[in-house]
Amino acid sequence: MRRLLMLSAVAVGAVTVSGAGLVPAGAGVSASAPLTIEKEVDGFVPDDTEFTVKVECVGPRGEPIITTPGGPPAASVEIDFDNEGDPDGSNTVLFDRDGTCTVTETEDGDAEEVSYECEALIPPGASDPCGGVAGPQEDPIEVFIVHPDQKTTVTVTNEFPDPEKPAPAPAAQPLVVAPAFTG
Repeated sequence: MRRLLMLSAVAVGAVTVSGAGLVPAGAGVSASAPLTIEKEVDGFVPDDTEFTVKVECVGPRGEPIITTPGGPPAASVEIDFDNEGDPDGSNTVLFDRDGTCTVTETEDGDAEEVSYECEALIPPGASDPCGGVAGPQEDPIEVFIVHPDQKTTVTVTNEFPDPEKPAPAPAAQPLVVAPAFTG
């Protein structure tokens, strides 16, 4: 019997280690209710531009609820994006209990406008994680973590001007010559 228990522990450890690559960054053992942050950029964005979106989340008593690999829950995470809106690493946050999150872009690459939009897939009977506010809106957006099976996406859009074109040369003005009378 002792040998069987030891083999079971080894088998469970092997499954945990081999499955580690399947868990998104930021995921914990009991993680659920994924919140994915997407980035859209419109207009001309210089190559070296970077964006950062901060996700701050707390439970009903102010406790942190974001799962972290091998550590205690966190109250916030930052997700970085490149000039094309691609994330640098995982852009999905998972939670270990209910709570409220605020999604705020802290580095906007000097965009002319920033907007936030929320959409969710929710199980029957669950509350809307977007709280009825889908956006787009200019202010940071709140997301409610209310059900382990909800899937929420917040899209942060940055508007940039199109590349400035050189101003056209002014059109030549006709030369008006007044006759000179002598007399």
